[in-house]
Amino acid sequence: MRLPLRKLLTAVRHPLSQNAAALYAAQLALTLLPLVTLPWLARALNPSGLGLAIFVQSMGSLIGILVGYGFYLSGTRGIAAARGDRDAMGDTVAGVVSGQFLLAGLSAAGSVAAWLAVPEFRADPSLPLFAWGMGVLQGLNPTWFLMGVERLRLQAFIEVAIRTLQAIAIVAFVREESDLLLVLWIWLIGNGLVTAILAGLVYRAVPMRRPRLSAGVDRVRSGWALFVTATSVSLLTSGTVFVLGLIVSSAQLAIFASAERITRAALRASAPLGAVTFPRVSYFVAHSEERRAQRLAVLTLAARTGLGLITALVLIALAPLVVGLLLGPGFEASVEILRILALLIPLFAISATLSQHWLLTHGRDSTTLRVSITGAVLTLLLTLVMGLTVGIVGVAWALVGVQAGVVMSLAHIVRRERIGPRSKDLRRQYGAVDG
Repeated sequence: MRLPLRKLLTAVRHPLSQNAAALYAAQLALTLLPLVTLPWLARALNPSGLGLAIFVQSMGSLIGILVGYGFYLSGTRGIAAARGDRDAMGDTVAGVVSGQFLLAGLSAAGSVAAWLAVPEFRADPSLPLFAWGMGVLQGLNPTWFLMGVERLRLQAFIEVAIRTLQAIAIVAFVREESDLLLVLWIWLIGNGLVTAILAGLVYRAVPMRRPRLSAGVDRVRSGWALFVTATSVSLLTSGTVFVLGLIVSSAQLAIFASAERITRAALRASAPLGAVTFPRVSYFVAHSEERRAQRLAVLTLAARTGLGLITALVLIALAPLVVGLLLGPGFEASVEILRILALLIPLFAISATLSQHWLLTHGRDSTTLRVSITGAVLTLLLTLVMGLTVGIVGVAWALVGVQAGVVMSLAHIVRRERIGPRSKDLRRQYGAVDG
């Protein structure tokens, strides 16, 4: 009896377990908070006002994706490989920040173009400014560094604390549709606080160095493949909402985006497992410990897939109840959208693990790039075609179809490249994760 108890205590004390527990606590809180703010905003702003707020936020998310540039993959991988070398980690941070500042400047030009092209933005020029500010602050968030050094507990606490204050502010001050700008201010300030506090933690661990244009250009050029990989996934969420906002009414956008928001929250069920294991697998591969890397990657794939399937089934079964409680009258059509989008949850879990824990850790960036570009292009094209012809239900099914194709492609590549576990390894019983 003592031996199993000792193994259990050892597993609980393992850094991976502690980081995973912290992230799961944070994800639980970040999942519950929208259960308060989304219904409040749906009733206070009405479908049209909520649709406009989500449209602005989705543009901000796209800018955040550009400024973040997939550094949560490439930056995390670099920090994990250099862990313990303060100067090398400082060089990585300086390069990433230089690239982010360069991309923030480029995104400003995109915001001006959106202001000229989108009627709602021309009517109120502050809206694209809010989107740009939220996006830049989101993109500068240095969580990628804390993932690389496996110090996620404090990050999780800070994130939850700030998002809780945001939710309290929304409930306390947002009352009617005219409070739209107040909502955007709350979102903007929240992003700024999270990024500022986490940046302070980073520069306590590494020396602060002046951003350089040449370093930024090099980082952007070398991270292109991982940026496209990260962007292709985000196009299935924020990008789709933004594109739909250009071709459907605000009310229809609110119906789709509300279901997408709930699905995005549910995606957090398995995300912490990938976040805590990706740096460790990268470290194992970088130090030629392939067997340990394969063991942890397979365990991660099995756990994330199982959690994704359970989450999807629960969401499909409870969709009418969830929509009724969270969104209220006027959002009944979101039930069908939610049930379709729930199918993305296990598909996302599988594709993220295959790409991150096998292809990217083994340097197959260009291979992943081709799959990502194909998925991104199909996502944009099908969103436009389905949105204009079939409607938002067709868009939801198109997203599921694209992601299913991505999963099959990634699985085929892992097998073809012979970087996955061997058959005899799969037949073995996987024991405790090595440290």
